[in-house]
Amino acid sequence: MGIRNYLSKIQEEKEINKSDRLRCKVCGREVTIIKAGKGPLVCCGENMTIMGRVVETGVSKHPMRS
Repeated sequence: MGIRNYLSKIQEEKEINKSDRLRCKVCGREVTIIKAGKGPLVCCGENMTIMGRVVETGVSKHPMRS
C-alpha cells in the first residue's frame, strides 16, 4: 500500500461531525459541516482534510487532535 492510499484510508476512518471545517488539498475550497453523514467528503477527486471545528467565536485556532 502506497503512502497516498494509507493517508487516504486514515482520513476515511476519521469521523466527520457537525461544525467540522474541511479543506480541499487541491483547490483550497473550505466547507463547514451543518449536518453530518457517512463517508468522506470528496473534492477534486480527493478526500477533504479536517482542519478544525467552528466554535461560537469563529474557527478554532488549533486543529483538532486525534
